[in-house]
Amino acid sequence: MNKITQHEVTLAQANKEDFPSMKKELQKAFTAGVIDAFGDAHGGPIPPDEVIDESFHSIEHIVYHIMLNGEKAGGVVIKINQETHHNSVDLLYISSSFHSRGIGQAAWKAIEAQYPETIVWEVVTPYFEKRN
Repeated sequence: MNKITQHEVTLAQANKEDFPSMKKELQKAFTAGVIDAFGDAHGGPIPPDEVIDESFHSIEHIVYHIMLNGEKAGGVVIKINQETHHNSVDLLYISSSFHSRGIGQAAWKAIEAQYPETIVWEVVTPYFEKRN
């Protein structure tokens, strides 16, 4: 499969109605990383529902779909600090059916293009994740 180019990946702000399906896709993607690292996923959904819900419903966060040619290919939760321009990506996932196509890298470029005033990006990544 060919890698995609930056121009095919865009961000589209998510609505609250999208959150349940996004949470399911996010947990599916993260669980795949746990299984890759440890061979099994024990102890419930990863990340836990509470962690995702807190980010999705926080007034400090913006939730986006990662779009590939108009199709939902993942999502990202971003926190923007308008004063310091030290921003964070708290959750980022690519849906399992879109893995290994270069979408993550293109999504990162789309995020940077959306927020060019950012001085520092902080990215929260699970310690076990080797696919990013």
